[in-house]
Amino acid sequence: MKTILVTGGAGYVGSQSVLYFKELGWRVIVADDLTTGHREFAALADRFEQLDVCDGAALGAVLRSERVHGILHCAGRTCVPDPSVKPDTHFRGNVDNTLGVIEASREAGSVPIVFSSTCAVYGDAGGRPVKEDRPTQPHNDYGISKLAAEGLLHTASRAHEIPTVIFRYFNAAGADPDGRVGERHVPEKHLIPNLFLAAASGRPFTLLGDDFPTRDGTALRDYVHTVDLARAHERAFAYLWSGGPTRVMNLATSTGATVGEIARAVAARFDTPMDIRIGPRRPADPASITGNADLAAELLGWVPSVSDLATIIHTAARWHATLR
Repeated sequence: MKTILVTGGAGYVGSQSVLYFKELGWRVIVADDLTTGHREFAALADRFEQLDVCDGAALGAVLRSERVHGILHCAGRTCVPDPSVKPDTHFRGNVDNTLGVIEASREAGSVPIVFSSTCAVYGDAGGRPVKEDRPTQPHNDYGISKLAAEGLLHTASRAHEIPTVIFRYFNAAGADPDGRVGERHVPEKHLIPNLFLAAASGRPFTLLGDDFPTRDGTALRDYVHTVDLARAHERAFAYLWSGGPTRVMNLATSTGATVGEIARAVAARFDTPMDIRIGPRRPADPASITGNADLAAELLGWVPSVSDLATIIHTAARWHATLR
């Protein structure tokens, strides 16, 4: 039986992988400080350790207490478009904790790492599906801090022979099909849950720009269901356990959906008109960001299977119904 440590396993993406790994018959340990995670999500694991992932010694003690075959490193500071958030918040949440994971892995014998990174490292994707060899030019502190964490992992892979897969996600979305876990942030900053909140309350919702060169004039983004992310995590561990070298891979659909399409899908789900308004674009907001995931298909045999818009909206709706 495989044993996996999931940092940030009480959060949105990590908790879905906890459930998926357990369905495979694996033993799962969650390490999370519950700053943004949820205790009820952590309780889904076989073992929960409440600790700061930046503390490599504490994390290492967990690894030494039983044989761990892999670390899924999901803990981190997510992108918050709020100027009041200080830059060092992202660096402590994404760089310092990656140092802690590396320290713990090395002391436990170079335990393989699968890292949750982001398409934000690319900056403006330029309208075509982005490949992994595109130059990285992040435009915000979140992307800069994630790129710095990637650099640390590359260094650790070379210096300490820690096998690593770095996944660059393109907009995690959806929820557990059985309604056990899903997206819940305080405050909520993400598009789909805020659309559900607006639809349920009757409040107006403002789309930021309708003059982009896209199908309907609203910004287009690439959404990947959390179940597909969990499947990719499992395949990444299999790849590393079989001796695969450290690689960076996109997790994306290459197509995506516009903000307007998502708003209309949510309104249809509620079968009620929504008060959708148009506001100004955010500064430097790109028209389209999609990813090319051919490398993950080639090396892992991974293709997204449940990341269509209908499934994303259906599962998210089921989850948000449990929150009211």
